[in-house]
Amino acid sequence: MAADSDGYNEQIVLSQNNPIMSPAWSPDGSHLAYVGFETGHAVLYVQSLYTGLRKVLADFEAATVRRHGRGRQAAGDGADA
Repeated sequence: MAADSDGYNEQIVLSQNNPIMSPAWSPDGSHLAYVGFETGHAVLYVQSLYTGLRKVLADFEAATVRRHGRGRQAAGDGADA
């Protein structure tokens, strides 16, 4: 939920049961960037507060797979240690 600085004009920005991390406002206050997990892995979104439209800025599926030990590991990543 977001509101004016005086607490009025509340509006729902995001309605979901999954956690979000690292919310950050754009300098003009018109967009909110955050990391969401609704796809099962971290995805960086930016969402317009005026239109409600959101855009994927980065999808970290490959990083999540590597971190959990599934998939291929790159040489020199400490896997042999």
